[in-house]
Amino acid sequence: VVHPRKTDSDTDLDIQHFGGSARVTQEADIVFAIQRRRDENDRRKFRKFLYILKNRYGQKKVESDIIEMIFQPATYTHTLIDHSLNAAGTSK
Repeated sequence: VVHPRKTDSDTDLDIQHFGGSARVTQEADIVFAIQRRRDENDRRKFRKFLYILKNRYGQKKVESDIIEMIFQPATYTHTLIDHSLNAAGTSK
């Protein structure tokens, strides 16, 4: 586990935000980050996003893969919405 550098809450995370040693992200096969942001419509709530920053085994470019995680309290799970797809494409 490596924690990112502090950023503004509205800044998308990328692989450059992880400090310490470049070797940490170079050696890893998969790098992902979870970021919590304040909801723009209701400042009391937060939205969570999963960023896939590196995936050596993926079949597509992943630098722009952003997945929103919506918590479902009834089942204690998250519904995933892929924002990197076009407007018609969402996934669970």
